Parts: sequence; structure tokens; C-alpha cells
Amino acid sequence: MYLKKSMLLAIVCIWMPIQLSSQVFYGIQLNQHKNIVINALVAKGFTVKSTEAGHTSLKGKLVNEDVTITVIHTVTSKKVRKMLIFYYGTPSWEGAKIKYDQMVGVLESKYGPITQKYEYFMDPYFEGDGYEIQAIDNDKATWSSLWYDLPAHPNLGVSVDIEGAGLVTVLYEIVSNVNLHQQELEKLQQGVY
Repeated sequence: MYLKKSMLLAIVCIWMPIQLSSQVFYGIQLNQHKNIVINALVAKGFTVKSTEAGHTSLKGKLVNEDVTITVIHTVTSKKVRKMLIFYYGTPSWEGAKIKYDQMVGVLESKYGPITQKYEYFMDPYFEGDGYEIQAIDNDKATWSSLWYDLPAHPNLGVSVDIEGAGLVTVLYEIVSNVNLHQQELEKLQQGVY
């Protein structure tokens, strides 16, 4: 019995650091209170741009590129549930596509093959028509690559997208904290309604 408990404890002690280390961005552990993550970003040269009820946005540089990082947290416990990185570029389809492909390559080298990919235009739009950004803005196109259910990175989801106005975004999502946010929100709503 003692041996089984010791083995279980050893497995948990080994597994926990692996699980936590898989939720790291820019050397910062994401699965913690928002203030710790925000302060760590500020220490790396980012400045707070705005703070809203559910998120804080910061401006700074990543690999010599201007970005905005938005840290989104749970409603009650204030744990980071998502982190969204906005890359600025030229508002052209070609520029957005180059940055998107670059980020897909970077993320594939770290997280492995893409789990799901959606790259399409809906009628009347098509790639090469000169209206690709307008198609994205009008929800007539999707350009997105997703990584989830990653054995080497449990509790983490990652995606890269081309959004409105040709912005390229990278999203990190702590799955357990997304679920925690929903539970906290439901509990608050039940106390009101």
C-alpha cells in the first residue's frame, strides 16, 4: 500500500511540472493569476494599454515586431484563461498571408502537426480576387489553424488566424481555465437570476 502511494506521488510530482511547463509563453507560466502574467509581461518591456472587466491589453515587441497582447481571465478567480497576440502588418491579403504562414510554421515546429485547418472563401469571394480582406471582414472567409489535444502540452489549445482588417492573431487557451470561467459565470448568474 505504501509503495503504491509513493509511486502515485512520484508520478504526480513528475507530471505536474510537465503539465505546467507546457503552458508557457515567452517564458511566462500562463496558468496562474492574471496579475502575475501581466507583471511578467511588463517586466519584459510591455506597457499596459487598457484594462477592462475581463481582460487587460498590453503593447510591446515580440521578436522585434510590434504586437498587442490581450490577457483574458476568469470572472471570479482571475486566472488567465486565454492570451491573444495581435500582429500588426500591412492591411493587405498578401502581407497577412505571409505572416499567417510564418506563424503556422513557428507553431508547427513547437506543437507538431496542425490538428485542424480551415482555409476557404465563400461565394462570391475567392483567393486572388483582390477582395480577400473584405471577405474576412464580411465573414465570408476563414483562415485558421488549430492545435488541441496535444499529448506533450496537456490543458493547452493554440490557434493562429487571419482576422478582420488582415490582422494575424495567435491564441493560447488554458482549457481548464476556460471551463472554470464558465462555472464561475454560471454560479454568479444563478445567484442573480
